[in-house]
Amino acid sequence: MADEKKSGGGRGAKKIYTLAGISGILVVVYLLTVFFDSGRVNARGASFTWLSPEAQDMADRIEISRPGNETLVIRRINDAWFAVLGGGQVPVKQGRIDDLFRVLCTKGTFPRLGSSPSSHEALGLSAERAARLVIRGGAAVPPLIDLLVGEDDSSGREVYLRKNGENEYRSGDRLVKSYVNGGERAWYNLRLFAENRAGMVQRIRMDAPEDGEDFSLARNGNVWAWEPSGETAGEAADAYVRNLFEIQGDTFLSPEAAESLAFDSGGISIELGDGSVITVRAAEEQDGMRPVLVSGSPYVYLLSRPAAERLFRARSTLDY
Repeated sequence: MADEKKSGGGRGAKKIYTLAGISGILVVVYLLTVFFDSGRVNARGASFTWLSPEAQDMADRIEISRPGNETLVIRRINDAWFAVLGGGQVPVKQGRIDDLFRVLCTKGTFPRLGSSPSSHEALGLSAERAARLVIRGGAAVPPLIDLLVGEDDSSGREVYLRKNGENEYRSGDRLVKSYVNGGERAWYNLRLFAENRAGMVQRIRMDAPEDGEDFSLARNGNVWAWEPSGETAGEAADAYVRNLFEIQGDTFLSPEAAESLAFDSGGISIELGDGSVITVRAAEEQDGMRPVLVSGSPYVYLLSRPAAERLFRARSTLDY
């Protein structure tokens, strides 16, 4: 009986070892199948980063060019970014710069589609057809990135991309394209006033351009009143002051183009509660655009006629 038990126990153990061995083989086969599965391999190949996270700290120059357009150059000066305009520079939206680097430095889905040079033209990735984004860092050669941005894919959700000088091309979120196709105005920071100080305004003196009516508007407790009569102004006056500091220009005027202008065609004086005064001076309208200078700023803004009318409001539009 003892021998039979031993024999049975041996056969049972052998079965367990056999089953364990088979299970181990199946696990290995499964893992190999998963690892070499074409879909998963492609997914791993699609995960891609255009720039290392350190690139943003190294970068000091961005160049954006599109066929038929002048190259937009954005430079880093003392940790702030400025667009080159003529012989000077103008401020850009710092947040937009950060967003650009976030897209380029964050790992995303950019599947590799091929590497045949004969496909470049049809995808808009030839040097003649593609938009180009170059980011440089100091005297480093080559640049941190030299990216060609081509056409949208058939879905309209992705765009074709290729590093300049390489044949391999990929596709990815067309958000990348918005940074090269937006034009200069998309980058410019065109706010006339650096911060919203509407709550500090105590008095506004309007020197109306051309045939407009001059006026003076002063805070009287929680309402606005006309000077010198003391008559209470309408609610529109309060709305005007609240929105005044949000007005933006349409573009900038280069220093060379502004040299001959005389800023003597109207203006605004804004007196604040801390005793400081902000002034805005206007030049004559040119081709439907009004050049203005804001005190404390070296930039000349060009305002469209509607924007200029929001800034240089007529008294009649505030008295209701």
